[in-house]
Amino acid sequence: CCGRRLGKTTYGIRKASETALDGLPVGWFSPTYKMLEEIWNEVVEILRPVTFRKQEAQKRIELVTGGRIDFWAMDQDGANRARGRKYARVILDECAEVRYGLMDMWQQAISPCLLDYTGDAWFLSTPRRGGGFQQLYDMGMEGKSSWRSWRMPTQPSGLWTAEQLEAERASMS
Repeated sequence: CCGRRLGKTTYGIRKASETALDGLPVGWFSPTYKMLEEIWNEVVEILRPVTFRKQEAQKRIELVTGGRIDFWAMDQDGANRARGRKYARVILDECAEVRYGLMDMWQQAISPCLLDYTGDAWFLSTPRRGGGFQQLYDMGMEGKSSWRSWRMPTQPSGLWTAEQLEAERASMS
């Protein structure tokens, strides 16, 4: 749970790339197709030197290492289309923005994809009260099973001045 412009998505791209470079499959999930398209373009450019095959229509990048990254939108049916896949890692970006039942998608479609590799999942988002992201975050804060949660405010990013942050604080809840 991190403030805006801290680098959550950049961190997610790094985690996904490391795993794919190790020869393992990764699933990337974004709330909307539009958000997914921006990430897809960025990752395609970053991994271009080690890309074996790029499948634009399927939003899949296969690397020379044997690893791959599949990209999915978490719209009404998006996560369901990932059923039956096997991933060593999944990245769920901007989780608080998911409109169609993050917990259901996680439990019914995404989590089972991690079983074959005993994989891990990274849920990245800005704070928003209520919803599936808060439920998942609270599980980590309570120390439930293998869940962990972290919180980082915007300020350490260095992208905002103290004056900009104070102006935002004054205008937000």
